[in-house]
Amino acid sequence: MTKGESVPVTKMPATDDSVLLLSQSTSTMHPGLAKHFLFSGTKIIRARRPQEDQDDEAVALAVVIRTGFNTTKGALVRSMLFPKPSGFKFYQDAFRYISVMAGVAGIGFIASFVNFVRLELEWHLIIVRALDLITIVVPPALPATLTIGTNFALSRLKSKSIFCISPQRVNVGGKLDVVCFDKTGTLTEDGLDILGVRVVHKPSMRFSEVLGESSTLLPNAFYERDPTVDYNVHQEILHTMATCHSLRSVDGELIGDPLDIKMFDFTGWSLEEVAHKTNTADDDIHSTPSSIVRPPGGMEYGYDGDGDDNSHGLPIELGILKSFEFVPQLRRASVVVGHSGSTGGDVYAKGAPECMKDICIPQSLPKDFEDLFGYYTHRGYRVIACATKCIQSLDWPKVRGMSRRDAESDLHFLGFIIFENKLKEASSTTIEELNEANIRSIMCTGDNILTAISVARECELIDRTAHCFIPHFIDGTFRDPKAQLRWQSVDNMVYELDNETLMVGEFTLDEFRVNLC
Repeated sequence: MTKGESVPVTKMPATDDSVLLLSQSTSTMHPGLAKHFLFSGTKIIRARRPQEDQDDEAVALAVVIRTGFNTTKGALVRSMLFPKPSGFKFYQDAFRYISVMAGVAGIGFIASFVNFVRLELEWHLIIVRALDLITIVVPPALPATLTIGTNFALSRLKSKSIFCISPQRVNVGGKLDVVCFDKTGTLTEDGLDILGVRVVHKPSMRFSEVLGESSTLLPNAFYERDPTVDYNVHQEILHTMATCHSLRSVDGELIGDPLDIKMFDFTGWSLEEVAHKTNTADDDIHSTPSSIVRPPGGMEYGYDGDGDDNSHGLPIELGILKSFEFVPQLRRASVVVGHSGSTGGDVYAKGAPECMKDICIPQSLPKDFEDLFGYYTHRGYRVIACATKCIQSLDWPKVRGMSRRDAESDLHFLGFIIFENKLKEASSTTIEELNEANIRSIMCTGDNILTAISVARECELIDRTAHCFIPHFIDGTFRDPKAQLRWQSVDNMVYELDNETLMVGEFTLDEFRVNLC
């Protein structure tokens, strides 16, 4: 595991195929090398799986590819120490002005010199009077004035704890007309809080009320459970929250994505990582789960729906046998999980609802799936969908050979996990100051577009009362240059924009108060 990024990232040993992708002639790195590459300045938190030593101390072997200024970090330091000259137009115009005035002064100097010679003045007086014209036409205080103005700006920035190593960049800052913000952690708070879970009840195929605690999601005592509710679904979504993540335990502390940490803390379960030894047979290594999760002491989550108490059976343990990490293009992650004392297993998956919908069985999706999803995203909540499928017989060769396509197919939808991300107090005032300065503000985010629009309205990045239109593909995809779009309002789908004129009926965008996203 390494900590060279915002959250610790697990790096894997390089393979023969990945080494072939390495190229010293380019400054960029192939995406296929990302999970094997350690960047300059990376802090190694932990190395697992000893290679040759027989003790418990982990050993990792690395090959240095670039050093010094040839690294990405080194190139950044070099650009800071030796910044490229900025072609600021103001300085170029200033020197052009001085050049023109110097030409005028030269012509005046020659004319005055000739005239003073005709008047038969003293030579020292002729030179002094002729040079006076140059000092009058070309102001010697102009460079000093520009320097004083820049130093005054630097002192004002320094009082606000803003420092600049290249004074010329101060003038460039005054020319900014667009500022881009990230959403999570910049406009909103760093952490996410779980509002609750909404589970799909069967056979009615209706969502439950918001369940804000794990004790209400799956009550421990049998008498606390509603006899009309199938708690097997509640148990499955709780298992999804406990296993479908990329968390690691370092010195007793969970490290990983903040969303995964909040989700795992909600369950109250504990995580234990399994250490592999070099003197272990290869088959045993593959058959050992990478992590094991257990419910809290005294809690019973092995409810089978018949009212039988499983507290005298085997301890409830879920072993994470194989993980398919989150991929931005797929916008989901999944795990293959084995149960203690069982020959079968389960696949648990979570991700963006619009992507999870494609890999779930249509019959498992409630009719109000889109309505409930839109309800929360319109109000700025982040929604994660959960799904699962059962594997009756699961052996280790089958786990090793299981592809992501096989695991993430024909899943049964379980429900939604709803996160709330509160807006920072300074966000609205900062956006207001930028608007008053006629500086355009842009929010960049990978979250759901409806959630982004809600946050943008809350911090007044866009007008609260204006219609916001988003495009939908009605023919083709983003790869097709002839694809057709339909612009629809997120507040009222009745309103659409004309594809040619981007007008709403007979109204223009300004007249109808429109934001395009």
